[in-house]
Amino acid sequence: MQAIDQINDQFGRGTIIYGSAGIGQKSWSMNQQRRTPYYTTHLTDIPTVIT
Repeated sequence: MQAIDQINDQFGRGTIIYGSAGIGQKSWSMNQQRRTPYYTTHLTDIPTVIT
């Protein structure tokens, strides 16, 4: 508790919050434009990276 209070004092109120406190209004949404329709149910749909 003290560590969280010290960080919030140093960097501003709300820098660190408890997960159960929530973050207020959700200002973002997941980008799902390139999502495969099968998600990961087919191994051929999982993207691979070749270096």
